[in-house]
Amino acid sequence: MSQTRQPSDPAGASQGANTSAAAQLRALAEAWGDGLFRHLTTLEHQVAACIVAGDSYAAAARYVGVSASTVRRRVLRILARLSDEVPVTDLRVLVVDDHPAHRILLTAVFESLGCWVRTVEDGAQAVVLAADFDVVCLDRNMPGMSGDEAARRIGRRAFLIACTSEPERAWASFDAVIAKPFSAAAIELAIRSARQRVARRRTVDRATVDR
Repeated sequence: MSQTRQPSDPAGASQGANTSAAAQLRALAEAWGDGLFRHLTTLEHQVAACIVAGDSYAAAARYVGVSASTVRRRVLRILARLSDEVPVTDLRVLVVDDHPAHRILLTAVFESLGCWVRTVEDGAQAVVLAADFDVVCLDRNMPGMSGDEAARRIGRRAFLIACTSEPERAWASFDAVIAKPFSAAAIELAIRSARQRVARRRTVDRATVDR
């Protein structure tokens, strides 16, 4: 790779190797090659070249002429942007619907898109289980706790998809809407958005190890 160079701080490089965000950036560079750098600004290009070469944040900062905290922020920004391009293939999806036929249909489509799926029958169960899932797909109108109430209680713990015959009224608490009757195209579009959101969140969560 033409952008790589020899580490200027071998001792610091070993410390950087233990840094989650830096390790993720190096893994992306290995997978993408020079294509990685086409997505970056000039400063980000310089920072990424140093980190990919094995430099620590401190060594990269000295080379580029900025602070180590600036380098770290740039690495996180790079990862956040690139996460839109990196697919997440292990989404955990909770399907919540009181109709067995709907649960079967949604499960089949989500599994065809590479998701791991569990189903439950009511909103109360969804609230209890939501923390273990990336995506919660909720029927809005269920006996007991409705999908709308479950969505309000789950909040931002998961990417929320509404299943409804009134899609124009479902946006307040949800990240995406699947109109009834279901279409595979609409489900795929919702999962694409979920993958991008989850990829960004995982990038940030892993990077907090640095702090």
